[in-house]
Amino acid sequence: MTEVKIFLSYCHEDDEYKNKFLKYIKPILSSYQVELWHDGEILTGESLNESIRNAQEKSSIFVCLISSDYLASDYCIEKELKYALDQRQVGKANIFPVILRKCNWDHTVFSDLKCQPKDAQPIVKWDDEDDVYTDVSDELAKLIKNMQHELEKKNSFSVVTKSVETTSYQSYLNDLGIVIKHAKKDFLSLNDIFIYPDIKCVDDNNAINKYKWSVKEIVEKYDFLYFLGGEESGKTSLMKRLASDYLDSGYYPVTVNFENNRTTELEKLISIFNEKYGLNFQLSKEKTILLIDDFSKLNLKDSYLDDFLRKVTDSCFKVFIFVDKSKFFMNSNKYLKYKFQEVEILNFGYAKRNELYKKWYEIGEDNEIIKIDNVMYKKVDALASHFDTLMKKNIMDSRPIYILTIIQTLENMSTGNNYQLTSYGQCYYVLLTGMLKKAKISLTNDLDGILNFLSYLAYYLFSHNLEYFSDEELKIIIFEYDKKYISPRNIKDVLFDSGVIVYGNDLNMKFSQKYLYYFCCAKHLADNAIELNPEIISLCKNMHNENKANILIFLVHHLRSTNILQEILSHAICLMDGVRSFDMDLDAIKDFKGLLGEEIQKIVYEDKNSEEQRELLYRKMDADEDSDFINFTSHEDKIEITKDSLSESLDFTLFQQATSSIKSIEVLGQIAKNRHSSINRDDLKDILMVGYDNGLKVLNFYLNIFKDAESDLKEFIKSIISEKEKISGDDAVKIAEKIIHQVCFSICMYIIQLVSKSTAHSQLLEISENLVDQKNTPAYNLINLYSRLIIQKDIPKSLIKKIKKENESNTLVYSLMRQLVVGHLYLHEVEYKDKQWIQDNLNIKVRDQIRATTNTALKQIN
Repeated sequence: MTEVKIFLSYCHEDDEYKNKFLKYIKPILSSYQVELWHDGEILTGESLNESIRNAQEKSSIFVCLISSDYLASDYCIEKELKYALDQRQVGKANIFPVILRKCNWDHTVFSDLKCQPKDAQPIVKWDDEDDVYTDVSDELAKLIKNMQHELEKKNSFSVVTKSVETTSYQSYLNDLGIVIKHAKKDFLSLNDIFIYPDIKCVDDNNAINKYKWSVKEIVEKYDFLYFLGGEESGKTSLMKRLASDYLDSGYYPVTVNFENNRTTELEKLISIFNEKYGLNFQLSKEKTILLIDDFSKLNLKDSYLDDFLRKVTDSCFKVFIFVDKSKFFMNSNKYLKYKFQEVEILNFGYAKRNELYKKWYEIGEDNEIIKIDNVMYKKVDALASHFDTLMKKNIMDSRPIYILTIIQTLENMSTGNNYQLTSYGQCYYVLLTGMLKKAKISLTNDLDGILNFLSYLAYYLFSHNLEYFSDEELKIIIFEYDKKYISPRNIKDVLFDSGVIVYGNDLNMKFSQKYLYYFCCAKHLADNAIELNPEIISLCKNMHNENKANILIFLVHHLRSTNILQEILSHAICLMDGVRSFDMDLDAIKDFKGLLGEEIQKIVYEDKNSEEQRELLYRKMDADEDSDFINFTSHEDKIEITKDSLSESLDFTLFQQATSSIKSIEVLGQIAKNRHSSINRDDLKDILMVGYDNGLKVLNFYLNIFKDAESDLKEFIKSIISEKEKISGDDAVKIAEKIIHQVCFSICMYIIQLVSKSTAHSQLLEISENLVDQKNTPAYNLINLYSRLIIQKDIPKSLIKKIKKENESNTLVYSLMRQLVVGHLYLHEVEYKDKQWIQDNLNIKVRDQIRATTNTALKQIN
């Protein structure tokens, strides 16, 4: 039989259950010739850690006997379970959890795994001991049998191909296809950085049932698939990785690229493939996996396409076809046949980006000993901040190749080279020139002219308030451009071949991504800043318009002149001129007592794994990507208040200024963070002060809106609660008041976090602290606290003590401070002594494995 080894992970408080478990599974181990190891086999004098690690490395099944003692054991969790999870993540092991005693296992990673006994009912809860242990043993036997079968398939594949050299094919499958440099490794392979994307079923029914699918779920569910994706969405990389996985599992993955291959005879395709890689794969309905790249480049008549699809689906075990998304939908009628399911490769969301960031920093490290700690989190969070800023509200597709290009560009800029653009501007420039290279232009002779034309085109669209343009309009634009400049050769072909311009609705054209339009338009404004100064002033005056605000931000990346800074500052200072900033001192708070309440927010800290909490947060951020600004819940009934419903009663100009103020914080933050080395300290101080004050003015503005509508809002919420909950009017009023308090508290939290995230930078911390010392308002101190948590990761105990001492009777500030600190604890590794200090100084209960109140669920996002 094929060898399978088992590692038994348990804590010594459960010796009694371990011994019973071993007794019942002994016949299973004997029947399947399986070895089981546990720490009782370590001999006197042998190294404990070395013996355990040796046993782990030889094992492919990890049995975990779970109890409250097991979950509380650092050694069991950090040394044994973590290793098992890592092996499972890469497909080298299975975990077999057995619940011994009642415990909070469902708040851990085990909640995502099928646990034994049946229905995860603890062993101690079963009346008949023989029944439960026998059932668990039978389930373990099924797992062993299945793993032995898979290993036998793989081994039989090795026997069949033992005389065949697979190195060439494996090298192709692991080839990244582009050169990505890394400080710790000269040449990166696909294995170094590949992350499986999320998948969306294009079919409406499947999409409704479940929006995102894993690749594994999709390929197990369907045998015949169209993988759709845009340019550089990772189609080829996914094809290679799937082929590599199936090769390792004993199948015959045949990869075909129709860019250079025109035959559609299946046998001939396999023959060409075998000859190319020196293989001897045979066509087999049980073994052959056909993976086709660049399928849209195969121009076949419908009848020939029908014959080809029929042949491959009849002859192969699975067929995966990778197609350009836009070309697929233009020809979907002829593609959708023979049980093919179309699925789409999604851009990377927060969770997938986080995986890629971590993988980047793990390159060149010993994966066996690498530790995910605050040093790693600091690097990952810095990258996340960069990319989130660059991407903004989806102005750029979150594709793996873009992320890697940005990482490399930022690292190159850290070497001190002299760039004309800001670091973010340079990232956009590198992405744009990378696209243009695909059109095979000469970077020496053609690039300057093409960039100049793109800038002219983008500004033309901006000045004419256009997003799309027709072929006829493009001819006019080229004609007008040619009067002033020498037009680049074959400019239309270059724009389409590069993917910078694409066809949109009704065959009209547009920039393929918004960042390309913003970058090019801002370049034209920067190149003609004197002539177009009135237009630049107009941008500063109209920051409430998202399109103009984004162009202004991109203009900052192009212009090094301080004139634009002074222009932006002068307009930002005047925004909401009649509104006071909400400093959060006692005098300011008393105006909003009805909205904010006078009780300290109840906060309970659950001592959970920071890595798991980050994963949950990123998934939540992905799910909430397009959620409304304000959102609160009473039991199961969701009540939402959006700025649209409130704006009817507002002075429209003031509302525009509030929107402009929010945008100004981002613009000013970009200036300060990107230009901190070339702007004098006094100007940097002014930039930060205006950014802080504008955020606090917006907060005052929204709180006053709620204050004016408080009675009506309370009555509205009360009526809904009374109707749904069937409770008394007095109780409904109390619940309504708590909801209003929570919403207003959330708005305060949002503004503090928004200002901090927009302006926090390690090089600005000294200036920020001087500004805070000068102002010394509670709101400024909270911004300073959150900024330091973002930058330094450590708990700033002296600042926390200062805020607490100065605001002992200020329930809002005290509650916000506690929430900011708890939010940080969830996402970072904090030593026990620091957690104890927080518990003692902020009166926050630290409990293991309990559910926090709804108040701890305040968003730590946006």
